[in-house]
Amino acid sequence: MCSSDLVSLEEVTSIRFGDYLNHIMLPAMIGVFRVEEWENYGLVSVDSGLIYAVVDALLGGRRGGGEQVMIDGRGFTTIETDLVSRMLGHVLSDLSTSMAPITPTTIELERVESSPRFVAIAGTTNVCAVATFRVSMDERGGCFSILLPYATIEPVRHLLNQRFMGEKLGRDTIWEVHMASEVRKVDVTLDVVLGERDMPLGTVRDFKVGQTIPLFADPDQPLDMQCGGVT
Repeated sequence: MCSSDLVSLEEVTSIRFGDYLNHIMLPAMIGVFRVEEWENYGLVSVDSGLIYAVVDALLGGRRGGGEQVMIDGRGFTTIETDLVSRMLGHVLSDLSTSMAPITPTTIELERVESSPRFVAIAGTTNVCAVATFRVSMDERGGCFSILLPYATIEPVRHLLNQRFMGEKLGRDTIWEVHMASEVRKVDVTLDVVLGERDMPLGTVRDFKVGQTIPLFADPDQPLDMQCGGVT
């Protein structure tokens, strides 16, 4: 993306699946994806404004025109569907990456539909979580939404309810690995006491270079180690 491109989170809300489908403004593209680890499905829908902005940008449209694309009600072409499908692939890849600190997820786009009638992945009364994002590209853009039925996120709901990552396990494995890695890089000075012997001050005063001082320590005797004055 260039410097004028922006993706922002508009809202996160809960809605019944039937109401969500009824509120999709057509024409639109709706991607059905599967989360392998959860063995269930979700939706990602793209409004017409973002569809035509993406197609226009990828096919060499003029930048900064600021002109609103007119929707003529026609069906989407194969090229348009393919370009938007590639964009959805990147969106779902980023979603999978963002979920990695919480739980490993493999998200695959299964198909793209243009009618809400063909994306019934849940009952009309089922409650779903929906996150809506706005994309701006050189004064063009639109919105896309990611929908996950509560039934889909049920296997990881206890993880999503955590106030802090790793809370249920009593520790955060990501920080544990990071701390272990950083600790291994720390330089530590250790003093080892090989032995001790009491001597008169006069004997110490008469020490000569090369003189041997017997400590009467056994080779297998444990030694005291000190770091920062702590034994």
